[in-house]
Amino acid sequence: METVQQKVKRPRGVVKAARHSAGEFCRSTSLHGLQYVADTSRPPLERLLWLLIFLVSTAIVVHFVGKIWDRWQTTPVMVNFDEKTTPIWSIPFPAITICPDIKVQETTFNYTEMYYKMNKTDEEIDKFNKAQLVCRAMFDFGINTHINEDNGNSSVDGMDEFLEEVSPSQEDMMLVCSWRGKEDFDCNDFKPIITDDGLCFTFNMLNSRQLLRHPNDKPSYQHPNVSHWMFEKGYDDTENVDVYPKRSMRPGARGGLSVFLMFDLQDLDSLCNLATQGIKIVVHNPTDFPNIHDNYFRVNVGNDVVVGIKPRVMTNSETIRSYSPDRRQCYYSSERHLSYFHVYTQSNCELECLTNYTQQSCNCVQFFMPRTEEMSVCGAQNQMCTETATDSFITDDEGLELCDCLPDCYEVKYDVETSQANANITKTMGDILTALKQETLFSEQFQVSRVSFYYKDGQFVSSHRSELYGLLDFLANCGGLLGLCVGFSMLSLVEIVYFFTVRFISNLRWREKQPKYP
Repeated sequence: METVQQKVKRPRGVVKAARHSAGEFCRSTSLHGLQYVADTSRPPLERLLWLLIFLVSTAIVVHFVGKIWDRWQTTPVMVNFDEKTTPIWSIPFPAITICPDIKVQETTFNYTEMYYKMNKTDEEIDKFNKAQLVCRAMFDFGINTHINEDNGNSSVDGMDEFLEEVSPSQEDMMLVCSWRGKEDFDCNDFKPIITDDGLCFTFNMLNSRQLLRHPNDKPSYQHPNVSHWMFEKGYDDTENVDVYPKRSMRPGARGGLSVFLMFDLQDLDSLCNLATQGIKIVVHNPTDFPNIHDNYFRVNVGNDVVVGIKPRVMTNSETIRSYSPDRRQCYYSSERHLSYFHVYTQSNCELECLTNYTQQSCNCVQFFMPRTEEMSVCGAQNQMCTETATDSFITDDEGLELCDCLPDCYEVKYDVETSQANANITKTMGDILTALKQETLFSEQFQVSRVSFYYKDGQFVSSHRSELYGLLDFLANCGGLLGLCVGFSMLSLVEIVYFFTVRFISNLRWREKQPKYP
């Protein structure tokens, strides 16, 4: 049993052993200045001065190491240009979505006549309410087109079928298409798709079953299945031409897409839409659902338009995959699950978030939004609600942050440059048919435009996302500062551990074995 006196003396022995170990460490360490602090032959003021210098140097090191740590945590990724160029055939040709300004053919459904008609049948009311969702001329001027004649339903059914019935069809609008110099007089590569601009036609896009989780058996955009291509890995066979999505093998007009478009001016209803005559076009990634109103450019009737395409590609180093999405500021497709889309892209994510926001605000979604079978489509009575929800969603920064729609790590976008010239293509085609002694259907009511899409260059320079600081870079930067300011190294750390563990215990035991004199 230890006596009380022994218990009191032991802490004093521990303190003395600790002081002795600290003195030995200061006299022996490679850290700058500490040997002067432990030199008992020097004046106390001088020793205090060296201690102050060491503490100031240590504070400077801690400050700058903290900055390096913050930079490593907040911006661990940097973006540079690749050192080598990439050929255009390594990425898909963009999807092309074309939307006519004519939303409702006057010869099929006379919107103006129906607007002024007083006594409508239930069927006419149903069609008129559906037409109001795409006939936005008055709504764009701030006039509510809902005229209090409705069938009591705030939702609509069969909107897709109605648009396919009353809108211009592919056969009505497209005369001749040419892909990589090969003519297609049926333009079969263009498929109908319902967008925020009504019925449109898209080329080289993923089909509905591979893009949407709930395609609802839509007949729209039934493109071929993907073949020899993966979203983040690209094409698996560089020599195979028969792939989908399609790709261009050369720059210039003969390596791209050309479309002749015909417009029947008798179908234009100025009360349905602004009296514009032409089409809207969006050039987008084949995996993106097209957003027409925010990304389109216009082609007027009677114009010959050339669209030069420049890819903008972002690739990634495998070293950043271990970082969290918040740190690298992007998602890999397998990391982020979307409820309505199979493929994650930032555009698809934002559309899904807007869909959920609209459903929560209006208890229905707009006719073009992805949805499950249980979700209803907002009718004309809810048009003001859906517009308000969209405006609130766009202006609410907190709402966008909650969506968590970071860019996709492997990103392919397409910048376009357009040039156009007036061209009387209608007269030229009529003269050609007359020269061939074939009956011509062209007259003044028809106007023809041509749009050509192609890559401007055969190579492009992609961007590459990689580590700004790896672990070794971080340690090297910290080690450089520590060595510069206080002379710290890995051996200094070993010295600290040694003197305050092994040496301390050894000193403590040695003191306990020493004879105690009264």
